[in-house]
Amino acid sequence: MILTIRLDSHYTKASIIHVHAPTNSAPESEKDDFNNQFEAAISTLPHCYLKVVTGDFIAQIGPKKDVIVRTSLEINVLHKI
Repeated sequence: MILTIRLDSHYTKASIIHVHAPTNSAPESEKDDFNNQFEAAISTLPHCYLKVVTGDFIAQIGPKKDVIVRTSLEINVLHKI
């Protein structure tokens, strides 16, 4: 699933792309389709837009507790509240 939102304001133009990638157990054709759709979504955005990509790229379902995944939002926070 890929959701794209374009925001045009007086100060800036931005696109938010939110994705949910297929799980590792999904068929290769489903993973390839997702990759093609994601590439198409990115390539159709104007170059002057700020691009923000969020979502679940690993999409692992199950009790795998030894893996800790930090989102890019957690890693790239500029200001703490």
